[in-house]
Amino acid sequence: MDTAIAFIRNFIQAEYEALIAVYTNPEDGVVDEKIRQAEEYFYIKPNHIMSLGFGRAPGMTEEDVIEMADEASDFQPRTLFQGKHYKHASLVDLYRFYASSYHDMPLLAYNSSFYVASLDTELKIISKYVISIGGNKKRLEWEYLCGTKINQLGDLIETRKFVSPESRAHKLDYDGESS
Repeated sequence: MDTAIAFIRNFIQAEYEALIAVYTNPEDGVVDEKIRQAEEYFYIKPNHIMSLGFGRAPGMTEEDVIEMADEASDFQPRTLFQGKHYKHASLVDLYRFYASSYHDMPLLAYNSSFYVASLDTELKIISKYVISIGGNKKRLEWEYLCGTKINQLGDLIETRKFVSPESRAHKLDYDGESS
């Protein structure tokens, strides 16, 4: 579990650095390299989409980037709330990490759930889910966003908690031991 936690924390940092580069660096080559470094954490199956969810068109002028740079102050590295380790039928070790948005929000809340598994002896993010906006208000619902759909989690082996979310529904989920 410690290796998977270090992996997801490294991804969160690489994602943040790529996001800041998109909004503040006028050099396309630097931006492309930062995005490539963050995307190296993903496993992308053929005919599947796996994306950071941000980027920018090449060839922006320095003035365009300066104008966008103000928005960079609205970003922060994601907060990692908790991680769960499952014994999965085919993936063997499957990890699920709950994280906030990279946008500075008034309330610390779940935004994304990343699934991590070891593929070819290397940990990779294989799937991303996001909180369902129009979902049930009494129970959290996750919406598949990209990567490999996870239909069965397997047996829960371990839960590690880092920071409690502030949103009431998210805190109830965090405090519970459900899968």
